[in-house]
Order: sequence, then structure tokens, then C-alpha cells
Amino acid sequence: MGGKAAVKEKVGTREGRGHSSPAPPVAGRGTPAPARPGVMSAGREGANPGGRGRVRPRPRVARVRPPSPEQRLAAAFRRMYRGTVAYFRESRLEMRKVVWPSRRETLVYTLVVVMSTAVVGLVIWVFDVGLSTLLRMVIR
Repeated sequence: MGGKAAVKEKVGTREGRGHSSPAPPVAGRGTPAPARPGVMSAGREGANPGGRGRVRPRPRVARVRPPSPEQRLAAAFRRMYRGTVAYFRESRLEMRKVVWPSRRETLVYTLVVVMSTAVVGLVIWVFDVGLSTLLRMVIR
């Protein structure tokens, strides 16, 4: 036999040897799990009263002393110093990337800003005077 028929036959059987017995039970579904060294199963010695999954032993963690107030203050100043130095270093690098305008371009841009500000101010003044006059006429 070959092809798909052989594959279907192997899927439904145990290890594909022609046995029609069901697959071995899965751990955690009513049957005890096989024992592994260093791991406690759910049903042993009341380790896990809920009975779900396995309980692993707690890892040992080295005790670390909390830093003293002086150490924390010194660490804060180091962070602040490093941050300040990094800020100025990055600012300097960014300023090198700037393309500065020439003297003539600066003069032209300044004149454009001054003129546009004057025009907008004049338009606002005209609307203000016009609306004031209209309001006085309505009130009288």
C-alpha cells in the first residue's frame, strides 16, 4: 500500500503498526503525568491543591541589598549629568546639519514677514472700524 491510503491508516492507529487501540492518554486529563526528576506533578503530596498543571520548584534568587540613600542620590546625579552631556552633544551635532541662510536671504525673509504682518494688521483694522460703524448705526 502506498500514497494517501497508507497515511490514513497510520493516522488512526498506534505508531502505524496496524493496532487499532487508542492513542496513549494525555497528561492533565484525568491520568497522572509521567514523573520527571525535579518537577512535582499535580497529584503528588498535595503540592497543587487546584489539581491543574504542574508545580515547579521556586528558583533561588540571590538577596540584593537595597541601595543606601547616598548611593541613590549619587546614581541620580550620574544619570542627570550623563543626560545633560548627551543633550548638548546631540544639539551640537544637529546644529552642524543646519543650512544657514545667507545675509541677503535673511534680509528678504525679514522684509516678507514685516510686510505680511502690516497687511494683516491693516485688514483687521479695516474690519474693526467697519463693524464699529455698523454697530453704532444699528444701536441709534
